[in-house]
Amino acid sequence: MLWFLGLNTSLVPMYISEIAPLNLRGGLGTVNQLGVTVGILFSQILGIQEILGTESGWPLLLGKTKNFIFRVFNLAKGCNKRCVDLIKKKQLKSRSR
Repeated sequence: MLWFLGLNTSLVPMYISEIAPLNLRGGLGTVNQLGVTVGILFSQILGIQEILGTESGWPLLLGKTKNFIFRVFNLAKGCNKRCVDLIKKKQLKSRSR
């Protein structure tokens, strides 16, 4: 399972750079890496023994992290649909001219 996580950290930026418009390509790649870094920092901070790093706290830590990840993905899905709709509208406008 861990190899899959490592694979995703290299495949997702490649996929983003392939589907992104030229003017957004660098920014989206940067935001992706920033999200990975902030996620690692967030989990490291919550894993401190005084916060949730105890035997009774780690199930809560995993649960909160899972909940946070699902919320981010659901937000990204909605954004992706809106972005696709905007791109289609722009393409239709440019073809009708």
